[in-house]
Parts: sequence; C-alpha cells; structure tokens
Amino acid sequence: MTITVNEFQSLSASLLERVRSLREEVSIMDSGKVVARLVPEIAPSKTKPWHALRGSVVVHGDLTEPLMTALQVDSGLECEAANLKPVHAD
Repeated sequence: MTITVNEFQSLSASLLERVRSLREEVSIMDSGKVVARLVPEIAPSKTKPWHALRGSVVVHGDLTEPLMTALQVDSGLECEAANLKPVHAD
C-alpha cells in the first residue's frame, strides 16, 4: 500500500492497526518519492538456532578420554594402523 504524507498524518492510528493486524507494509510518499516505510515488526524466534541441531550429534566413546596415549603418539603406532602419516615436531 502506498499513501502520501498528508494521508498518513490523518490516518496514522488506523494505518498502524492495519500494519499490525494484516502484516502489510505501507510506503509513505512525499512529492512522488518514498520517504518512509511502515513495516510490521518481525517477532523474534522463541527457539535458539542451535536447538535445530538437537539429536543430530552421535558420540562414539568417552569424550573425556584422550584419543591416544603419549606412547602411541610418540611411536606412531595408531597412525600406521589408520594409514595416517605421523607428524613429528622437530
């Protein structure tokens, strides 16, 4: 919906109610140009974005245990078993 500034001044209360109830945007024009827009408020989502991930994570093993012991890391045994190249800090 597009209206002039004069129309907005005389109808502002009813326009606010229309935007609120019908969720309709109103463009306010002055001298043939849009000078403002009256838009409905976007209601914030009550759910957190990370809640969409619930149930999508699978945990294998104990998260508090180390993946490898220091001896395994030093010897590269686990890397060989998994066909990985050991990385040694020089």
